[in-house]
Amino acid sequence: MFIESKKNWLIVRILIIAVWLCIWQAVCDLTGLELILASPVNVFIQLCKLVSTSVFYTVLINSFFHITVGFLTACVIAVLLGVLAGKYQMVHEFFMPLIHLMKSLPVASFIILLLILFGSSKVSALISFIVVFPMVYSSVVAGMRQTDKKLLEMGELFSIGFVRTIKYIYLPQVLSYTRSSLKTAIGMSWKAGVSAEVIGLAKNSIGEQLYYAKLYLLTEQLFAWSIVVVGVSLLCEKTFFCLLVYLENSVFQGKIQGKLVGANKSDIGKIDRLSIEKICKKYGEAIVLKNVSAVFTEDKINCIMGKSGIGKTTLLKIIMKLLTPDSGVISKTGKISAVFQENRLIDKMSAIGNIMLVLEDTSKENEKRIRTLLTAILPQECMDMPIYKLSGGQKRRVAIARALLCECDICLMDEPFTGLDKESKQHVVQFVKEYTKNKITIIVTHSETEAKALDSRIYVLTSSNTVVTIQ
Repeated sequence: MFIESKKNWLIVRILIIAVWLCIWQAVCDLTGLELILASPVNVFIQLCKLVSTSVFYTVLINSFFHITVGFLTACVIAVLLGVLAGKYQMVHEFFMPLIHLMKSLPVASFIILLLILFGSSKVSALISFIVVFPMVYSSVVAGMRQTDKKLLEMGELFSIGFVRTIKYIYLPQVLSYTRSSLKTAIGMSWKAGVSAEVIGLAKNSIGEQLYYAKLYLLTEQLFAWSIVVVGVSLLCEKTFFCLLVYLENSVFQGKIQGKLVGANKSDIGKIDRLSIEKICKKYGEAIVLKNVSAVFTEDKINCIMGKSGIGKTTLLKIIMKLLTPDSGVISKTGKISAVFQENRLIDKMSAIGNIMLVLEDTSKENEKRIRTLLTAILPQECMDMPIYKLSGGQKRRVAIARALLCECDICLMDEPFTGLDKESKQHVVQFVKEYTKNKITIIVTHSETEAKALDSRIYVLTSSNTVVTIQ
C-alpha cells in the first residue's frame, strides 16, 4: 500500500539510493583506500568541478552527438527493414546472417575493426549502430508477426489501405514489442559507444577522459565521468520514451490519414442482388458446405439461420473473400463491410476513431455527422474514449456502427446482437433497419425473434446444405 502512488515511489527510490551511498561510504572508510575507491563525497565535489568547466560541455556534447546519431540511425533503419522482414520472409532470411554476426561477435572485435577502417572519430557512432540495430530489428520483426491477424483481415475487408494499416494496426503491436528492447538499447548504445571511445582514444570524448583518469589514477574523476554517463543515458531514455508516447498519442488522437482502396463512391449502390451458386468448402475430410446456392437482394434484410456448426460463418467469410471456396461461383460483390463474430476494434483508438478509420471522407464535417448518427446507439461520453475502456455491449455497438456507416454495397453481420441487453438491442435493431437501406444485407443469427424484428427474409441452412427460404 505504501508504494502505490508516484510520490511514495519517489521517496522509496531516494531512500534506496541513500542506503547505497551509505554502503559506498562505509566501504571507503573501512578500506581506507581513497586512491583506489574514492568516497561519494569526494566524487560529488569532483563532479561539481567538472560541471563548472567549458571542457565538460564540449566533451559531453561531442560524445552525445556521436552516440545519439548511431542510436537513431540504427532505430530508423531497423524499423524500415524490420517492417519489410516482418511481411516478407525472404527479406528476413537475407538479413539473418548479418543479425547473427552483430549479436555474436564481441563488441571489442568490432571496435578494433572499425578503428582500422574508419578511425577513432566515427567509431562510437558506428559501434552504437551495431549494438542497437539487431535488438530493434528483431523486436520489430516479432511485433509485425504477432500482429492480430483478425485486425488485418478487418483492414483488408474494409480496404483501409497500406498507410492506415501500418499506422493503426501494425504500429501499436510493434511499439509494445520494441519498448523493452529500446530501453535496453539506449543503455547499451552508451555503454558500447563510450567503450569504443576509450579504446580508440577519440578526441574530446567521455571515453578519452575516462582513459586518462584511469591512466593517472584520478579515481574521483573516473567515478564522476561514470556518473555522467549513467545520468545522460537515463535522461536520453526518459526523453526518448516521452517522444514515443507523444508519437503514439498523436497517431491515435489525430486526424485519420491514408486513403481507402477499392470501389469508387460512384460505384457504390449499383449492385442490387448477390447470388451464390454451388459453393463447396471442406477442411481436411470434414465437408462444411456442399453445393450451397442462394440469391440475396436489397429489398429486405436477409437472415441466415441454422444450427451451430452448419457453415453459416464459413459462408459469410467466403462472401467476404477471406476464404476461398473449393468450388462454386459468387456474383460480383462490390465493396463489403462487416460485423465479425469478434468486434475487431483497435483498442487504443476511440469509438469515433474506429469508425472514421474505414471512411474515405475524414473531414471534420463528416465526423460531426457520424457523431450525430452514433448518438442513436451510443452515449455521447463514450465516443472519444479508447475502446479498451468501453463495456462489451458498447464495443459491439461501435462494431455495428462501423459496418453500417461506411459506404458499401454489401453489409455482412455475424451474430451482431451478441452481448447486447434487451433495451440496447431494440435501439440497435432500429439502427440496423435504418442504415441498411439500398444495401444487400446478410445477417447470421440463431434467434428467430431477432430475424422477425428486422422484418427480414429468412434463409435456413439445413444439414444437407440446402437453403430453405422463408418469405
